[in-house]
Amino acid sequence: MIDYLKNLVGLEIKNVNEGIVNYYAIKKDRSTPDQESQLLISITLYFNDDYRLSIYNKFEVLNFKGKKFQDLIGLILIDTSEENNKAKLFLDNGATIIVDLSPDGFIGPEAMLLLGPNGLGIVYD
Repeated sequence: MIDYLKNLVGLEIKNVNEGIVNYYAIKKDRSTPDQESQLLISITLYFNDDYRLSIYNKFEVLNFKGKKFQDLIGLILIDTSEENNKAKLFLDNGATIIVDLSPDGFIGPEAMLLLGPNGLGIVYD
């Protein structure tokens, strides 16, 4: 299997875009108006060389000293790995972004989307 995330190694995060979505569970019993909602965050990392990685699945950032995702701007991706239903992005400040690629981590519309130069488009389901 080709690890397309390796295309990002050595690239700098130039911008970050956060998406916040509020999902509501559909109840079978519509007589009660209360619906549970879940706040979900997606993130898109913009790199130099026209690469963009959108993460829609559940993810976490370990060893991150920043207070907001915008603090990722300027960091360099130094390595990646894909194994055991996880994608890991290792940054030069010691932070690691871990994306849950298991069925339990799926939120949609896809797990991740990698776009790049020359029409590169990789969908992770």
